[in-house]
Amino acid sequence: MNEIKRLKFNGPHKFKKNANDDQLKFNQKLSETLDSAKSAAENSQLEKIKNDLKGGEKLISERQKTYFSG
Repeated sequence: MNEIKRLKFNGPHKFKKNANDDQLKFNQKLSETLDSAKSAAENSQLEKIKNDLKGGEKLISERQKTYFSG
């Protein structure tokens, strides 16, 4: 996880394959969603936690569909 954050703050990284760039972007979005859920958990915001977890599930589902479709 720290490696993703390090890449995020070191500026844009160029990959040889577009799929690797897509995976990095996905990982960043999912990481942000999970960080938001953890923060909400620390503040006992149950609805926010539920929404963030649903958002994470949606990201994973969309990524799987994209991966298998093409």
